[in-house]
Amino acid sequence: MGGKKNIIEYAIHYLSRYPKTESEMRLQLLKKWYLETEIDKAIRWLKKEKYIDDHLWAKMYLSSEVVKKWKPLWVVMKKLYSKGISRETVNELIKEMETELLAWQKQKLVREIDKLKQKWLDGFEIVRKLMSRGYSYDILKKAIDDL
Repeated sequence: MGGKKNIIEYAIHYLSRYPKTESEMRLQLLKKWYLETEIDKAIRWLKKEKYIDDHLWAKMYLSSEVVKKWKPLWVVMKKLYSKGISRETVNELIKEMETELLAWQKQKLVREIDKLKQKWLDGFEIVRKLMSRGYSYDILKKAIDDL
């Protein structure tokens, strides 16, 4: 007779592949028909034991997506919100990582600009193309000033 797994055992098993946000964990536990009271208690325990830490998760995600994969910040912010990370946490992290994020975005843009210049595009066309890819005018201006 199988029966339902202990909620903590199940939660740790669910976390074993990769870290999750509190929102993702809560949704998964609801899908498995655990009660709200059980879920609240389990989430509190998971947070206390540092199995779930939305701030750390969001920081790792920002670093991975913006710094290492060079995705536009606004795209990554949307994904963070969809994962249940609060705007307050996202803004706090962006402020905390501002220098690092800006440096990496500018570095990527300099490479992108160089590639577009090789295609003999003029400045206006380069800016238009990069803005259509999600880069803000401010970050473009900073990257161009660095050139």
